[in-house]
Amino acid sequence: MEKFTSLTKRNAQQFFDAYIERAEAVLEEFRHRVAAGGGPSLSELDYSPESLVPLWKWLYPLLNVGDTLPTNGEVPMWYGVELLHNPHMQGVSFSLETLWWIDGVAYYFGDVLVRNLADWH
Repeated sequence: MEKFTSLTKRNAQQFFDAYIERAEAVLEEFRHRVAAGGGPSLSELDYSPESLVPLWKWLYPLLNVGDTLPTNGEVPMWYGVELLHNPHMQGVSFSLETLWWIDGVAYYFGDVLVRNLADWH
Protein backbone atom coordinates (compact mmCIF):
# COMPACT_ATOMS: atom_id res chain seq x y z
CA MET A 1 0.00 0.00 0.00
CA GLU A 2 1.27 3.48 -0.75
CA LYS A 3 1.58 6.20 1.88
CA PHE A 4 -1.69 7.78 2.97
CA THR A 5 -0.22 11.22 2.29
CA SER A 6 0.32 10.21 -1.34
CA LEU A 7 -3.24 9.02 -2.00
CA THR A 8 -5.42 10.87 -4.45
CA LYS A 9 -8.82 12.02 -3.15
CA ARG A 10 -10.42 9.17 -5.08
CA ASN A 11 -8.06 6.55 -3.66
CA ALA A 12 -8.46 7.95 -0.15
CA GLN A 13 -12.25 7.75 -0.49
CA GLN A 14 -11.99 4.16 -1.77
CA PHE A 15 -9.81 3.24 1.19
CA PHE A 16 -12.23 4.91 3.62
CA ASP A 17 -15.23 3.18 2.03
CA ALA A 18 -13.50 -0.22 2.23
CA TYR A 19 -12.53 0.44 5.86
CA ILE A 20 -16.11 1.37 6.82
CA GLU A 21 -17.50 -1.58 4.86
CA ARG A 22 -15.53 -3.96 7.12
CA ALA A 23 -16.83 -2.43 10.36
CA GLU A 24 -19.78 -4.71 11.08
CA ALA A 25 -17.83 -7.93 10.49
CA VAL A 26 -14.78 -6.73 12.43
CA LEU A 27 -16.91 -5.61 15.38
CA GLU A 28 -18.82 -8.88 15.48
CA GLU A 29 -15.62 -10.94 15.47
CA PHE A 30 -13.88 -8.62 17.96
CA ARG A 31 -16.71 -8.71 20.51
CA HIS A 32 -16.94 -12.49 20.32
CA ARG A 33 -13.16 -12.95 20.63
CA VAL A 34 -13.08 -10.66 23.67
CA ALA A 35 -15.92 -12.50 25.39
CA ALA A 36 -14.52 -15.94 24.51
CA GLY A 37 -11.06 -14.90 25.73
CA GLY A 38 -12.20 -14.00 29.23
CA GLY A 39 -12.83 -10.31 28.65
CA PRO A 40 -16.08 -8.43 29.11
CA SER A 41 -19.15 -10.39 28.03
CA LEU A 42 -21.17 -9.62 24.93
CA SER A 43 -23.78 -7.91 27.10
CA GLU A 44 -21.06 -5.79 28.75
CA LEU A 45 -19.71 -4.80 25.32
CA ASP A 46 -22.78 -2.65 24.76
CA TYR A 47 -21.05 0.27 23.00
CA SER A 48 -21.46 2.50 26.05
CA PRO A 49 -18.60 4.77 27.11
CA GLU A 50 -18.52 2.81 30.38
CA SER A 51 -17.76 -0.40 28.48
CA LEU A 52 -14.39 1.01 27.40
CA VAL A 53 -12.87 0.81 30.89
CA PRO A 54 -13.19 -2.94 31.51
CA LEU A 55 -12.39 -3.62 27.86
CA TRP A 56 -9.13 -1.68 28.04
CA LYS A 57 -8.16 -3.17 31.43
CA TRP A 58 -8.58 -6.64 29.95
CA LEU A 59 -7.04 -5.92 26.55
CA TYR A 60 -3.98 -3.85 27.47
CA PRO A 61 -1.92 -6.74 28.93
CA LEU A 62 -2.51 -8.75 25.74
CA LEU A 63 -0.89 -6.16 23.46
CA ASN A 64 2.66 -7.15 22.52
CA VAL A 65 5.31 -4.82 21.17
CA GLY A 66 8.26 -6.56 19.61
CA ASP A 67 11.16 -6.01 17.31
CA THR A 68 10.05 -8.07 14.34
CA LEU A 69 7.33 -7.35 11.82
CA PRO A 70 4.62 -9.89 11.08
CA THR A 71 5.72 -11.95 8.10
CA ASN A 72 2.76 -14.25 7.70
CA GLY A 73 -0.98 -13.94 7.93
CA GLU A 74 -3.21 -11.16 6.82
CA VAL A 75 -2.62 -7.82 8.50
CA PRO A 76 -5.32 -5.14 8.88
CA MET A 77 -5.78 -2.99 5.80
CA TRP A 78 -4.37 0.14 7.45
CA TYR A 79 -1.08 -1.53 8.34
CA GLY A 80 1.48 -0.92 5.65
CA VAL A 81 4.15 1.25 4.17
CA GLU A 82 3.14 4.38 6.08
CA LEU A 83 3.75 2.76 9.46
CA LEU A 84 6.91 1.02 8.36
CA HIS A 85 8.50 4.34 7.38
CA ASN A 86 7.07 6.50 10.16
CA PRO A 87 10.00 7.85 12.24
CA HIS A 88 7.86 7.59 15.38
CA MET A 89 7.39 3.87 14.74
CA GLN A 90 11.03 2.98 14.04
CA GLY A 91 12.00 -0.05 16.07
CA VAL A 92 8.40 -0.71 17.13
CA SER A 93 6.38 -3.54 15.73
CA PHE A 94 3.40 -5.55 16.85
CA SER A 95 2.59 -9.23 16.68
CA LEU A 96 -0.08 -10.23 14.20
CA GLU A 97 -2.47 -10.93 17.08
CA THR A 98 -1.81 -7.49 18.57
CA LEU A 99 -2.50 -5.85 15.22
CA TRP A 100 -5.90 -7.54 15.14
CA TRP A 101 -6.67 -6.46 18.71
CA ILE A 102 -5.71 -2.88 17.78
CA ASP A 103 -7.91 -3.07 14.68
CA GLY A 104 -10.89 -4.37 16.64
CA VAL A 105 -10.60 -1.93 19.51
CA ALA A 106 -10.26 0.97 17.06
CA TYR A 107 -13.52 -0.01 15.37
CA TYR A 108 -15.18 -0.53 18.76
CA PHE A 109 -14.02 2.85 20.08
CA GLY A 110 -15.24 4.53 16.89
CA ASP A 111 -18.63 2.90 17.24
CA VAL A 112 -18.87 3.99 20.88
CA LEU A 113 -18.30 7.58 19.74
CA VAL A 114 -20.79 7.42 16.89
CA ARG A 115 -23.51 5.81 19.02
CA ASN A 116 -23.08 8.13 22.01
CA LEU A 117 -22.38 11.58 20.61
CA ALA A 118 -25.65 13.18 19.60
CA ASP A 119 -24.04 15.63 17.18
CA TRP A 120 -21.79 13.08 15.45
CA HIS A 121 -22.02 13.34 11.67
